[in-house]
This record gives sequence, structure tokens and C-alpha cells, in this order.
Amino acid sequence: MPPALLRYLVVSYALAALLGGGAGLIGQGPGTLGFVALAALMMWTPTVGAWAAQRAKGEALVEPLGLRPVLNRWLLVAVLAPLGLALLTTAFQLLMPGVSFNPDPASILSRVSGVMTPDQLAEATATLNQLPIHPYWLSLLQAVGAGLTVNALFAFGEEIGWRGFMLKALDGRGFWSVSLLTGVAWGFWHAPVILQGYNYPQHPLLGVPLFAVFCVLLSPLHTLVRERGGSVWHAAVLHGTFNAAAGVPLLVVTGGDDLTTGAVGLPGMMSLVVANGLIWLWRRREARLDPQAQ
Repeated sequence: MPPALLRYLVVSYALAALLGGGAGLIGQGPGTLGFVALAALMMWTPTVGAWAAQRAKGEALVEPLGLRPVLNRWLLVAVLAPLGLALLTTAFQLLMPGVSFNPDPASILSRVSGVMTPDQLAEATATLNQLPIHPYWLSLLQAVGAGLTVNALFAFGEEIGWRGFMLKALDGRGFWSVSLLTGVAWGFWHAPVILQGYNYPQHPLLGVPLFAVFCVLLSPLHTLVRERGGSVWHAAVLHGTFNAAAGVPLLVVTGGDDLTTGAVGLPGMMSLVVANGLIWLWRRREARLDPQAQ
């Protein structure tokens, strides 16, 4: 492993363990304000790792890692792809045992009924029923806004490392190899928060390797928009929009658990398998038309 890449991984993982693991040590589990704050800071640890590695090499961050924003059609791909994945995930959920379609807005509140008073529950139900469109579609629209703004900003902290520094460090290895290696490192970097029940509250131990698989499956789409878009910001927008849309499929189903529902469960992974198949076919067709493009 190149020394710069090793330095990047050591710094990124050590700081992630300090912040993510620190949340558990002070009793701040997923859903608490302290956990959210520390997890948000943790998203910037790959930036610190990239800075440390680049500084050791005597190189800057911005130009070598592609941090300047670029406007082109790949930004639209970065916004729309997560919405398509959310729709696919919604469909695949219905193939899972014990999961059923339930578009009743009241079912959305069933997941939080235990922390709401009867009056609060009644008020929230009335609000949902008065919405001009179903919360599912409204949430997809909101995901676009969040993915282009605040979510993209925090995702940028991660992407400076994963699709900035690491993509550069692995240059020459080929699209699928780069995506695999980046995906593995990206996935296991989340271990400190996964072990505390983040994403897989019912399966925290199994969640660590499962999330690594999930990140490997999601990585090619990030590599694609980063390479073709020409900026880390494309990957950040994709990352941010995906995070914002990840919970949308849960709004129209009941039953199941963290393995059989949602974007990071089996339905979400199935949707990513489809997406990767489409990427493979597209790249294969492009290679036939223009061998130099690959």
C-alpha cells in the first residue's frame, strides 16, 4: 500500500473511532443530539486524512483532488439517481417476507407513536392528512433540496477523502477495482457508529459487514459521477441526496426489520445491483463505440 494512502486511512479511521466511538462512551446513542453532532463531525474525518496525506507529499488539496465545483449534466444524474434507487427499493421491499404495502399516512406515525402523546399523535395525523400530496412524494422532493444544500455540504467532508484523495491514490487500477477498494474502505470506516445501532438497530454486529457490502454496491455510482462530472461535488450531491432519500421507502410499508426494508437493507442492495448492471452495460456499449473512453 502506498505510504500516502496508508496515512490517509490511519488518520481517517482513528478520528472516526474517536468521534463515533466517543458518542457511545458518553451515552449518546443514535437519535440523540450528541450522537448527531459527533456523527456530523465524523463525516469530516476523511477530509483531515486527505489533508494529512497531501501535506506529507507536499501537494495541495483543491486542484489535485478535484474539489472545484463543475456544472454539467452529471450533476443532474447525481440528483436523480438516488430518487430512482428509492423507487426501486420501495418495489423490492414488497418481495420481502413479512413486509406489506401500506400507503395510509397514519402508518408512518406508528413508528414514533411510543414517544408521542395521544394529542401530539392526533395533531400529526391531521397534518399528514391535509398535505396536498402523499408524504412519500413530498419526501422525495425534499430530498432533492437537502441533497443540493446541507446534505451535500456534510457529504463533501467524506467525499474529499473517498472520491477525492482515494480515487487519485488508486488511479490506474480501473473503474471497477477502484470502486471495490474505495467501497470496502468507505464501508468499514462507518463501523464505530454501526456498532451502536446506526442503520441496523436490530443487528449492530451483522450490520458492520453488511454496510461494507452496501457501500461496495453504492461505490460505482459515486465513482461514475465523480469521474464523468469532473468534481468531487458531484459525488457529494449524490451522497447527500441518497442520504436524504434513504428513509423514503419506509413511508409506504409496514412489517419487516432493518434487513428486509429500507435503503441499507436487502431491498436497497437489490436496487444497487440493478444500477450496477446498468452501469456495466452502459460502459460496455461506450467501450465498443469509443475504445479510448475507457
